[in-house]
Amino acid sequence: LRRKQTETTDQTDSGLAAVSNHEFMAAIFGDSFDSAKPLVCSKPGNPVSGGWMARFWPCSTIGSDLNWFFCPGLYEPDANGKPRAKHELVKAVYVLCLDDVGTKVDLQVLEKLAPTWLIETSPGNFQAGYLFDQPIVDLDYVDELKKKLIDNDLCDPGASGATTRWMRLPVGINGKRKYGSDGFKCRLSQWSPKNRYTPAEIEKALLRAEADASGIRETPANDGQNPVIDALKE
Repeated sequence: LRRKQTETTDQTDSGLAAVSNHEFMAAIFGDSFDSAKPLVCSKPGNPVSGGWMARFWPCSTIGSDLNWFFCPGLYEPDANGKPRAKHELVKAVYVLCLDDVGTKVDLQVLEKLAPTWLIETSPGNFQAGYLFDQPIVDLDYVDELKKKLIDNDLCDPGASGATTRWMRLPVGINGKRKYGSDGFKCRLSQWSPKNRYTPAEIEKALLRAEADASGIRETPANDGQNPVIDALKE
């Protein structure tokens, strides 16, 4: 499952607007696939309305007046050969995303670990993505890591489901009615595709830092001797 690397570089502010949805996807997933492929979805107008019609990528992702989304991994076709964002079809997960950073989650979380990308999806509200250094096939571990992040107030509780959660692509709109007839234009504010992490690095940087900030420290005392202390450590 080692991804085929594509030529990517960190983008300066002046070049962020030039990053296309296709370039974004290729930097994350590569460009060579077997039966399992990435998924994208586009929706006009208010994204709350209608269903989620997944498409296998590579495909056209042009249309800056649409809501554009992608899923975090590679997905096998269902029994009818159709693309579906379902847990049982996931072959591997490539990214982990923090939702509602800047509103429900303090922006200071980004100082603990620099994200691979940061997309403003509504005024002052961001999705922060972390690219794994290798695709992760242990889906339960990824789901548990996402749950820990939510439990520690590092992600919107409504953004659960690390293996099938739809995330915004950089070019497109947030067409919810409250943002007017043209919607809010999504903005890629950080793009560093060289930022790739192991799940352990993400967990250590975000969760350990959060515990330290709360004054929680592990102690070597009574290891294996006091079940209450052991339970609290766990």
